[in-house]
Amino acid sequence: MAALSAARGTKSRSLGRKVSYLLKASTQVYAGGMVMVDVNGLAQPANAEAGNNGCVGVATESVLSTASGNERITVQEGIFLFDAASIAQANVAERVFAHDDQTIDETTGSNTPLAGVLVEFVSSTSGWVYIALGTSISKAT
Repeated sequence: MAALSAARGTKSRSLGRKVSYLLKASTQVYAGGMVMVDVNGLAQPANAEAGNNGCVGVATESVLSTASGNERITVQEGIFLFDAASIAQANVAERVFAHDDQTIDETTGSNTPLAGVLVEFVSSTSGWVYIALGTSISKAT
């Protein structure tokens, strides 16, 4: 899949805490997309970027930051249904990675952020992912 170009109605369950992060300047985040923190501690849509700190949640709103970068984005932890590049039942309870802000995969590409843990296999192109705030499963290793 390609990165989001509009808000996404992401299905969810077992929702947890919400946290607000400073958004990277000149960045668009869409509601329902996975959000990661970059090497500078700034939030942005999940994407392959060197030194990223992994996904921290799913955006609860759409926000476009200005060039000054003073805007914040609220994200929520929980279990979310995302499209997958290619997953299998055998990947349940394993880490999955964000290829973009709406697509997961069981393999990591170059600099892809850790999305979370696959908790339920739906099909080879869809699965439920647990994304947590500030825990070791959300931190790229």
